[in-house]
Amino acid sequence: MAARIGDKVVSDGKNVVSLVNTEEKLALQEYVDSQQLEKDVAANAGGAAFSVLQKLGDDESRLNNEFIALKNALSDWLGDLQSEIRVAGPEGSKQIFDYFEKISEKEKGLSWRYDSVKANIDKLRSILKVDLVTLQNNPEKLSEITTVTNNFVIAAKAVFENAAGIKKLVDELDKYASAFNAKSAELRNYSSVEDKLDDLLEGKRVYSMYSLEQRYNILVRVLRTKSIIKLPEGELSSGMLKDNQSLAKIKRFMQEYEQERNLSMSNLVIENPKHNEWMYYNDSLARLRQKGFKRHLRPIEFYAVLLEHFRTNGQGTREEIAQNMLKGKGEWLSVAFKKEGNMLHIAFDPENLAWNKKENKYDGNLTSQQSFDIGNKEIKDWISVSSFPSPLIEVLYGTNAGELSNFNAEIYLPPDGSWWPVGCGYNFGSNNFNLVAYDNRRASRGVK
Repeated sequence: MAARIGDKVVSDGKNVVSLVNTEEKLALQEYVDSQQLEKDVAANAGGAAFSVLQKLGDDESRLNNEFIALKNALSDWLGDLQSEIRVAGPEGSKQIFDYFEKISEKEKGLSWRYDSVKANIDKLRSILKVDLVTLQNNPEKLSEITTVTNNFVIAAKAVFENAAGIKKLVDELDKYASAFNAKSAELRNYSSVEDKLDDLLEGKRVYSMYSLEQRYNILVRVLRTKSIIKLPEGELSSGMLKDNQSLAKIKRFMQEYEQERNLSMSNLVIENPKHNEWMYYNDSLARLRQKGFKRHLRPIEFYAVLLEHFRTNGQGTREEIAQNMLKGKGEWLSVAFKKEGNMLHIAFDPENLAWNKKENKYDGNLTSQQSFDIGNKEIKDWISVSSFPSPLIEVLYGTNAGELSNFNAEIYLPPDGSWWPVGCGYNFGSNNFNLVAYDNRRASRGVK
């Protein structure tokens, strides 16, 4: 068994659950548990109202800080966990999927329980808005303070119990991953399992969900455990590998990795400005070829220019191109999407995609180069990039969802079952950080 469960999956899970302190009680919980609330309501309505409001303020602040952070972190982590499912081998994948399902259910429960807490907070604040004289002479209101406060405490306890349940599952996953990895060394002696090495280099089967960079990191570990290959510490390069038959495949892979990483644009000639806001993808590609350009920009190339513009406050090395990218209604990129159920397939540099006016879709048969499990997401709708697996966002944007949140980046998925070329921006706006795979015409820009 060559697959391995990534350490980052467990460490990220621990970081998520560390956002909530399940040991410390809420102020109102201590107030209710001590039975002081009912005494104060009976003896001094004003004092009870003041105590409840004061403690509620403290609790609401803590709940907002801890649980909003927890919900956001959980969503990102579940995406990472989902990406790991298909790369840990049959046995590991099944177990991780089971943990994913359990944690996903806890996350759903967390959301509706937290909504219940917020509803109780609103109700309690509404009750306590009346003046003290009215409150003192209204037994029903006094009784309602006790009831709603108790309800708030019950709901809040359920939220914390849910968080504790997630923490327990993370601990179980940690133990399972440690045991699994101990008996499943990852290609440690790859010369005896060349078929598995081929899978790693070509991104097939259990490695089909890994990004190029993740497969590179695995390869480096493999090479450094091979005693006959002496490599210096630090980053590996193809130049360190000798030209011989046994290392030819590895060297080709390293060169591919180096080429992909060096999309720093140093060797790319980018057409500026873009042309014709309304061209079918196949017509756009034909125009580029006639003008001596190779293809459209890949997404990661496009965003390298655009992100540099924003990171440098308009002082980037390709500022003229960046300014032009920000104009108009977006443009075609050199990538296509195909959605099949929960899987999103990606093909870079697509060709022979022709617009079918009769059926109102693109025709074409492409080979998927990378596939990602994106969960059950709606087609033909805008979805925040934070909802997608992190490796997918890195492949497309070259950055993470955190930075992209500054630009409200979203992805528009195509209908199931057919390939659609992808463009940035959209017809009814100009957010170039949005990727849409359900459009027929866009502007044309090439690179060579």
